[in-house]
Amino acid sequence: GFGGFDQRMELATDEVAVASAAEARGFILPDTSTSVPRLRLDRVQAVMQGRQGAGLFGELTVYDATERRLWDEFDELGRIDDVDALRQRDAAAARCLAALDQEIDGAGRAGRELPSPLTEARSKFSALCELVTQGTAGK
Repeated sequence: GFGGFDQRMELATDEVAVASAAEARGFILPDTSTSVPRLRLDRVQAVMQGRQGAGLFGELTVYDATERRLWDEFDELGRIDDVDALRQRDAAAARCLAALDQEIDGAGRAGRELPSPLTEARSKFSALCELVTQGTAGK
């Protein structure tokens, strides 16, 4: 019956309690896959109907598959050991950002506004690429 539901509710409540307790003590916990909004490929695909953005959607799909694989490893092991997959994710993010920038440039030249799922995706990849660059510079 409802045993699984009760367990999920208990876990969700525990996550909130843990996050609240950590915050009260001045600790910032890293986001998890349950609290970070995922790239919504369905929304991106919906706004790209009839557009020339097949390359962009392909890059987003590759990125999403890599990200899902990394989250699965993290969920299973509590860490990510696959350094090559992290490099693939970083490279895919850079390609997505470049493709989104091209889409933005094209929209600007055509005098049209970019749909919000694409601007949200661009914001996500811009932040990720900035973190990757900062991490690389720190090594």
